[in-house]
Amino acid sequence: MAIVMTAEIPASADMYDAINKEMGFAGDSLPKGLIAHYAAPTDNGMLIFDVWESMEDFEEFAAGQLAPAMEKVTGGGGEGIKPTIGELYNEFHR
Repeated sequence: MAIVMTAEIPASADMYDAINKEMGFAGDSLPKGLIAHYAAPTDNGMLIFDVWESMEDFEEFAAGQLAPAMEKVTGGGGEGIKPTIGELYNEFHR
């Protein structure tokens, strides 16, 4: 079952770009299980909205790629960030 993950990370747009670069994301080189990713700046950082094929795919990515990249770029591995996760119920898009 696909899941939705949202989180607000304390990172500027430049830091967000550096985190993605550190993970090697470009074009279609996305992590296993990621269906869609969206990011938007907020007053406190970046709001992230992802759709993943499974919770296991997200957890593997978060531990194996995201946390090390955040540690290198921001000096913190994402401690204190509390993602909200739920099963995908419905979708609309063009």
